[in-house]
Amino acid sequence: MEGYTALMAEADGQMQAPSHIFLQAGVGGLAGAAAAMARKLWGQDSLIVVVEPSHAAALHGCILAGDFIAATGP
Repeated sequence: MEGYTALMAEADGQMQAPSHIFLQAGVGGLAGAAAAMARKLWGQDSLIVVVEPSHAAALHGCILAGDFIAATGP
């Protein structure tokens, strides 16, 4: 996850705080590291949205269940 913070540090060197940040959910490493770094760099100024495909909605399922789940899909 530390490598993902480097991506955000590079972005910070090239732009001002964005209004929105869209991150892919995946297994959570990118989303967690990038969101944490965004908050460190830009505070609460950016809206962070974590997205995932409807056929692999593991994060969404976990939120709905309030626990870990096994995701199914094509």
